[in-house]
Amino acid sequence: MNSFKTYVSRFVLLATILVCSAVVFAQSITVKAPKVVEEGEYFHITYSINVRPGDNFKVSSVDGLQASGRPQTSSSNSIQIINGKTISEYTYSEIHQFRPTRKGVFSIPIASVVINGKTIRSKSQEIEVVGSNSTAQRQQSAGGGASQSQDPTPSGAGADVFARVYVNTQRVYIGEPIYVSIKLYTQKNFNINSHTFPDYTGFYKKIIEQPQELKFEREVIDGKEYYSVLFQRLVLFPQKSGNLKITPFKLDCNVITQVGNSFWNMYNKQERRVIESKPVTITVLPFPQGKTEAFTGAVGDFTISSKTDVQSIPANEAITYRFTIQGIGNLALLQKPTIEFPKDFEVYEPKIIDSYTTTTQGDKGSRTFEYVVIPRHEGEFSIPQVTMQVFNPHTKSYKTITAQAIPIHVSKGSATPTVSANFGANKEQIQYSADDFRYIYTDDFDIHRISSYLVAQPWFIGMYAIIIIAAALYIIVARKRIELYSNTSLLRQKQAAKVSKTYLKQAREFLNQGNDSAYYEAVSKALLGYLSHKLTIPMMQFTTDTIAETLQQKHVPSEIITACTHIVEQCEMARYAPKQTIEGKELLFTKTAEIIQGIEQNV
Repeated sequence: MNSFKTYVSRFVLLATILVCSAVVFAQSITVKAPKVVEEGEYFHITYSINVRPGDNFKVSSVDGLQASGRPQTSSSNSIQIINGKTISEYTYSEIHQFRPTRKGVFSIPIASVVINGKTIRSKSQEIEVVGSNSTAQRQQSAGGGASQSQDPTPSGAGADVFARVYVNTQRVYIGEPIYVSIKLYTQKNFNINSHTFPDYTGFYKKIIEQPQELKFEREVIDGKEYYSVLFQRLVLFPQKSGNLKITPFKLDCNVITQVGNSFWNMYNKQERRVIESKPVTITVLPFPQGKTEAFTGAVGDFTISSKTDVQSIPANEAITYRFTIQGIGNLALLQKPTIEFPKDFEVYEPKIIDSYTTTTQGDKGSRTFEYVVIPRHEGEFSIPQVTMQVFNPHTKSYKTITAQAIPIHVSKGSATPTVSANFGANKEQIQYSADDFRYIYTDDFDIHRISSYLVAQPWFIGMYAIIIIAAALYIIVARKRIELYSNTSLLRQKQAAKVSKTYLKQAREFLNQGNDSAYYEAVSKALLGYLSHKLTIPMMQFTTDTIAETLQQKHVPSEIITACTHIVEQCEMARYAPKQTIEGKELLFTKTAEIIQGIEQNV
């Protein structure tokens, strides 16, 4: 009996310890904070925990992030009954407001609390602080550069609702990334009717964030408190020098205002407004002197490397050669390098493998060009070193980087044709056989003249003519193919329709699957890929203005040009806009096919 009581008491003690441990270890502090803010911009960090912390909830300080005001605390307790079981959940939250005092990457303040003698801390997160428009303008004005006012107060009466387009700099080189964010600031409630993003003509854009739902954050500007709504964050890469303009962001909305002089006489009044941000002008500088033939447009801080899967291989077997560009900059715009492979190597078009993320400073990661190479003859060969020239906009200088040469030993393969001769032979006595000689036939036999010869037969002449015609056609077709493959531009034009059909087929599959984002991307690739091949325009120079100008030079009807540029813009916006109806998607698909057919008939 005593042993049973001892067993029960130990079991209860063990269960209590396990429950208490589970409660302690289950606690964690969750953190909600923005990833990117601007210098001088107020932002909030929310710390939450699902136990009562008492008075020992503390938040550390970080140099460069100035705390503002007292934290706002809140708590909630919910009770749910599921399958007869009562589940109670408690959440305690603190909202802290900070203001960054300088640019850089900071670790957000750590929150800590002591629960049952155990200290629980929040996980470390990083936040990036970028320069605001006002800071960039002061720097440019001091340096004699062009500047443009970005005062958040809109022109005219009523500063309760306004839009603003931020850029971290207004003076860059070609290919240098520009961080852009678009926000709406309001002190009143509102309903959105429609909005139009700016036109980024002359830029290659990479969208970082484009929320589908409105999220409100409190900010203080010029001593006034606003609620801000983020509409878009992106990075722009200018493609040409000169003054490029980012057109205004436009928002059609109904602003709700409470009207009345007493509680019983209050009512909401809606006022329709068209909010428009100020345009932003970007001064794009051309590349300075010092470029060489090794410069292909790489802007940033990069390194390159090359490697093969093997360095010794039999002839007629494949080698995988990988050329990798790694770093931060305009990775998405980098084209395949010029590599002088040995003439005995058969080289196929490379496969592009991207492994990068778009940050406020450009594309960070790597781009790999993977070649399949087949050596056809045995011997000692070398894939030569590859040299690239990179422009660094921060140092305003060029840097030459090199990938090492790779020696390749090719041994004789089983399918390699060989020619052999044997000039030596053993001397042996010649043996004669009765079958080696035949006696002359001595009996009479009938000899007569043939009435017609084989070459005089009609069927023989016809067959001979067919062979001559087939040989002539083969020579003509072979020459045409040689001319086609030697002319890269002509080859791309011939393959334009095939490229568009491939992407349109993919778009149809995505449409049937209901994958809207992939559908619009495939439709855009079908049209842009067709135009790139048909008009031989590199992707780095691809803008709607370039497309329109080139099609006009080809004497393409203006209605086709207008519809073409409209579909390109529509696909880009539709990937992030609310979903359209199936009929609208089908109409977009049909119009794209008709535009491609129309250009094919006119070019």
